[in-house]
Parts: sequence; C-alpha cells; structure tokens
Amino acid sequence: MASNNLYERQAEELGRAKAFLETESVDQQKIKAEYNRLVDNFEETIGELKLITKVSDKLQNKLDKTNSALDNKNKELQETLDALTKAKAGRKAATIILALAVILFLLEEIFIEKLIDNYSGGNVWFSLGAKGAIALGLKPLEGFLERILLDAAYKNAKKQVDGFEKTE
Repeated sequence: MASNNLYERQAEELGRAKAFLETESVDQQKIKAEYNRLVDNFEETIGELKLITKVSDKLQNKLDKTNSALDNKNKELQETLDALTKAKAGRKAATIILALAVILFLLEEIFIEKLIDNYSGGNVWFSLGAKGAIALGLKPLEGFLERILLDAAYKNAKKQVDGFEKTE
C-alpha cells in the first residue's frame, strides 16, 4: 500500500526492511534483491528530496524578497507618518502663534502704544521696532511649541502602539 506522501512511503519501506531483517532463513539472492530495492528506494528519495529542497529554496527566496519589500514599505510609511505628524504639529503651532500674535499686537496697541508714544515723543520707528520685536520673538516660540506638540504626538502614538501590542 504505497502512499503519495514521501514520509509515509519511507516509513513503510523502513518497516518492510525491518521485517525482512527479522526473518531467520534468507538466501543470498533474496538479500541481494532486498538490497537492490533499498538502493533504488534511496535513490528515488534523494531525487525527491532534491526537488523538495529546490522548491523550498525558491519559496524561501520569494519570502525573503517579500519581507524585504514589506520592510521597505514599512520604513516609507513610517517616514510618511513622521512627516505628517510633524506637519500637523507645525500647523497647530503656527495657528496658536498666530492667535497669540493677534492678542499681543492688540495688547500692544491698547496698552503699550501710549507708553511708547509718551516715552519716544511720537516716534513711529520706535513703535514699529516694538512691534517687530514682538514678531521676531514669536518665531522661536513657534519652534518651541512645535517641539512640545511633536513630543506629545509621539508619546500618544507610542501609547497606542503599546496598547495595540498588549491586546494581541
């Protein structure tokens, strides 16, 4: 009862060979015939193993290429996500700074402008210099705020990843 499964066939052949060894009276010709059968079976098995190994190697190469492509895509996705996160944080920071600039310029116009006019004797350049100082002071504040927002976004993303890994 030969099976199509290589391993089952080999187990059957091994059982048959062991049974042959247990027979007590065997003539030289039967031994030679059994030996030839074992050699033929061994050659066939080697050929099948070569084929299986060749197919397995090809599949492994395909799998390695696919894994490499997936790794590259994951890196690209991560870079894209980082860029999107940075852009989002930058946009938020710019919006906050714009609102702060409007508030500071209004406060400057309402409260500080009168002090500047009294101190400078109505010099327009001094008033423009104060407004310029406010504007220039906002740019470093925007970068600082953007870093804070980025750090918060990365911490939030890490918490989500950690939570996702715990549920698996």
